[in-house]
Order: sequence, then structure tokens, then C-alpha cells
Amino acid sequence: MMASHENAEVKELQTHTLPITIIHGVFGAGKSYLLAVVILFFVQLFEKSEVPTVGNARPWKLLISSSTNVAVDRVLLGLHASSENENEQLKELNALMKEDLTPLEKIYVRKSIEQHKLGTNKTLLKQGHKPVLLRTQYRCHPAISAISNDLFYEGNLMNGISETERSPLLEWLPTLCFYNVKGLEQIERDNSFHNVAEAAFTLKLIQSLIVSGIAGSVIGVITLYKSQMYKLCHSLNAVDFDHPDIKAVQVSTVDAFQGAEKEIIILSCVRTRQVGFIDSEKRMNVALTRGRRHLLIVGNLACLRKNQLWGRVIQHCEGREDGLQHASQCEPQLNHLLKDYSEKQAEEKQKKKSEKDKSHSQKVMA
Repeated sequence: MMASHENAEVKELQTHTLPITIIHGVFGAGKSYLLAVVILFFVQLFEKSEVPTVGNARPWKLLISSSTNVAVDRVLLGLHASSENENEQLKELNALMKEDLTPLEKIYVRKSIEQHKLGTNKTLLKQGHKPVLLRTQYRCHPAISAISNDLFYEGNLMNGISETERSPLLEWLPTLCFYNVKGLEQIERDNSFHNVAEAAFTLKLIQSLIVSGIAGSVIGVITLYKSQMYKLCHSLNAVDFDHPDIKAVQVSTVDAFQGAEKEIIILSCVRTRQVGFIDSEKRMNVALTRGRRHLLIVGNLACLRKNQLWGRVIQHCEGREDGLQHASQCEPQLNHLLKDYSEKQAEEKQKKKSEKDKSHSQKVMA
């Protein structure tokens, strides 16, 4: 009886066309690509419709939303790849970078790669679809968003969040700060750079945050070079630091961090001789807008100040209380925090050992 009832329900469903289709799949199944294809299908369908238009205005709109920025970005990438096969061209350019090129040729190839990455949604714009600018940001502390507002948005950005709502997690931790580290950039075989002094200071800063009660999961470290990322990851795994939270700290390159956010962002700039490609506006904008409450920039003041964009970033930092600090001057405070933590840990271990020995003695006497 139950089976016949279920069959009747199935037949009833088959006779009606449901207005909703649910697509479910595991990671890597191509959901984002499928959604991009469906969007392009709808765009073509709407364009061919005979609904009258008023001037240049279209009678239809298509809204795509998701719970994360990363998911939407993947759909945009799918739209871009479906239209002009840009992904294949990007692969060819990346492969070309591995060839034996002259320094000048590498500069031109890098510029081409950057243009491809910046042009993710150019295809739809070429079709005449004007984007709607969402001007209100709800992520960053106003002091942090002010940098990008000044550098990239011509003052048009609005804050949907107040300073009170993004109050500091620690009294001693600045909302916005540039830490001047006098290190030296070093180049790897793959033309990626790292800076040992910056990595060491960044590690000490992370440790100090954690011993002060900050969860590792709310700390993000962004670096502009893969070599520095590997150096930092190795340091975090190898350091003699008895606290599990250090494993929860996320360390990524700028490109990998797009769409993500953390309460505290530490940005390692690496370069000391010349700025290189770290003055890419897109990468800078991403790197500077990932932190909700704190943006801590670790870099070489003398080098970065010579650059027009980074010079303005430093000016914003200087305008804040404790916004510009020299690593050599603030390290004693960090060392003191770590020393106190180490002593407390040693006391707790000794206390547990004493209690264990006492318990063992009592059992022997009994």
C-alpha cells in the first residue's frame, strides 16, 4: 500500500514542471562551471526575447549571490573562461614565464598575466552589461577601509560599520600599524623572494597575539611572495612553542586570500631593494582589505616609502596613534609577553608534576 502511494506521488510530480531545480554535488564536480553556463544561457535567452526596451534599459535583471565572495569569484571566472577562453591563454603565459626569458621579456609577460587576472568580468562589460557598484563596506574598521578608499575608490567608499563595532581585540594592539623591519630580501631559484628578518618578526608577533589570548583561527598572514609563505609556514611548524592555536593561523599569498577575511591581518611585504610587482593595485587592494579589526603591515620603511602607492599607505599609518613602529623598539614588549607565558607554563608543568608525585607517593604508602 505504501509503495503504491509513493508511486502515485512520483507520477504526480512528473506531470508538473517544478519551477525550482536543485543541483547538489561534491567539491570539484563543476557546480560553478555549470552555474556559469546557466547564466550565459539565461543572458542569451533574455537578449533574444521580444520584450520591448525603454531606451538602453533592459527589462530583465539576473542576481547571483552566495554565502562567500570566493564562490561568486569562481562563477565570474567561469563566465570569463566560457566566453573568450582566457584561461587557456593564461596557462600559456604562466608556462612562458618558466622559459629562458630576458628580464625585459619577463616584465612584459608579467604585465600580460596581470591584465588577464584583472579582466575577469570584462566579457560581460563588453556585452553592454553595466555593473552596479555596491559602495558600502561592512568588513573593515573605518581606519583600514580609508586606505583603499583613498588609493583605489576616489573617496566614494562608504562604511557600514563603525569604529565601536570593530574595537581592538587587545589594548596594546594598534588597529593600523606599519612595523619597520630592517631585513634583507633574498631571491630563490624560481624568482620568488623571501625575507628572514620579516619572517622572524612576524612569527614573534603571532606568538605574542596567541599568548595574549587571541585564537589562531582569527589571525591571517598575507605575503606577496610564495617563497615567504613557505618560509613562514615552516617557521610556524618548526617553532618550539607549546600552544596548539599556532597551527590554526592561516598563511597565504594575496591571490589565495581573495574573498577571505580575518579579525587580524599581518601583511609581510618582503622587498627591501625595490618594490617589484607588490605595487600591483589589484593585489594591494586585496591585501589591505582582508582585516576586520587590525591591519599590521611588516615591511622595510625606507624601500616602500619611495613608492607612490605604498608611501600613501604609510602616511595613513603615521596618522594613527602607534601607527608607525620600529621592530627593534617594540620587540622588548613582545619578548616580555613571551617570557611571562613561558614562565607560567613552566610553573603549571611543575605544579602538575608535584601533584602527580604526591599522588604516587600516597599510593605507595597505602
